Amino acid sequence: MVDAKLPAVGSRADLTGGTSTPANVTPPSEPRVERLAIVANMVIVPLCFATGRLSADLVQLYGVQTLGLTPAQVGTALGLLVLSVPAQLLAVRLPRRLGFRRTMRLGYAGVLLLLVLLAAVPELSRWGTAAVFAAFVAVLLAIEVAISVSWGVAWHPWMRALVSPGRRPRFVARMQFATQILNVVLLLGFGLLAGAVVDRNEYRILLGVLAVLLIVSITTLGRMPRTPVPGGAHPQALGELRAAATGLVADGPLRRLSVIFLLDTVLVTPLLAIYAVLHLGIPAGTVAVILAVRGLAAPISLLVWSRAAHRLGTYRLIVYTMAGTVLTRLLWVFVPTTEGTASGASVACFAGIVVVSAVCAAGYGNANLTTWYDAVPDHHSRAMFTLRDVIASSKLQLYSAAGGAVLAATATLGAASYGPIHVDAYKLLMLAGVPVAVAIAMLSRRAQAEGPSR
Repeated sequence: MVDAKLPAVGSRADLTGGTSTPANVTPPSEPRVERLAIVANMVIVPLCFATGRLSADLVQLYGVQTLGLTPAQVGTALGLLVLSVPAQLLAVRLPRRLGFRRTMRLGYAGVLLLLVLLAAVPELSRWGTAAVFAAFVAVLLAIEVAISVSWGVAWHPWMRALVSPGRRPRFVARMQFATQILNVVLLLGFGLLAGAVVDRNEYRILLGVLAVLLIVSITTLGRMPRTPVPGGAHPQALGELRAAATGLVADGPLRRLSVIFLLDTVLVTPLLAIYAVLHLGIPAGTVAVILAVRGLAAPISLLVWSRAAHRLGTYRLIVYTMAGTVLTRLLWVFVPTTEGTASGASVACFAGIVVVSAVCAAGYGNANLTTWYDAVPDHHSRAMFTLRDVIASSKLQLYSAAGGAVLAATATLGAASYGPIHVDAYKLLMLAGVPVAVAIAMLSRRAQAEGPSR
């Protein structure tokens, strides 16, 4: 499944702090625990779509169409979420004090309360756009902190302790599949409800549904077993993080994974929903439906990708998905840019590229996450997964801010057409991902050549 040189997962004693149960013994009722974990985790992707974090397609439409903010302001708001990083870094030892389960439940409870405040932001419009923007940033940042100091520091180390090594690839695929399916259902419902413009009441209905799902997750987390948190040799959070960062740099496979993980930032599509609505002329409801189709294609393809990873190895799978990414990036320039109403051909072209990109991203994400699960040593699991989550959220938040600047440039400069080719600033940003995808593929080929995949 992964490079043979990657560190092996340690014994059960490493995970429980001293018990003598060997690593290859499956925990009692493990399938039941996995099912509970999948239910508890299902809300995270829809939550991110609606409030920011790693993907913020719906909150983009909320900011532009309901709150009256500019694309640059929305991009700035998402970029400012990087200010949550110090809180997440300092919270790395929080699971050791509260336990994985309590950390998750408290964080989700905080998000539940903050959704009410997010729904109330439009009421500040009587005090002007500046007040709306300030409240928008403050609430999104608070939600980001609540998720980061709970899910961000506890979830992956907890799952690594709960799920035995042999079951992890299948568990990761099933977890992502269930989460994306729920997201698809919510996006389809929101798309049919929203129509051409996102209204505040329509968004509040979405937030209400998310609140119900959070309550379900909190209840489900209470039924999951308390898992002992691996101890650490460093009494302070910064010391533990420093040791984990040193390990990332010193260990060859982990260093290679970290470089790939940093490079793949340029492969995302920041503020895609705003671009589709304002520059391609696609109605908001249609965009939400296209995003739902994209979300449906990703988990379905995971069923194939997980089998392909067993046969090909994760590094080779990264090579193939990067080849697909290069092709879809090149196709972006053929999508017509229309400030008015988009034609059927424009919508179909946009939808096709978005769906194919999602399929490639699903294969890449599954291979990347599975490799991380196997590569991280037991004694640094909390800190290394925290660093990974910090890097993931920070790079995409900053890239969203850059996307806002690019959209502002696109509105100012317009688009140039050369026959069937339509180029604007945003499409140039997409084309910048082509050499990055090639570089990731080359790094992965080299990694595979250094050791056979198992």
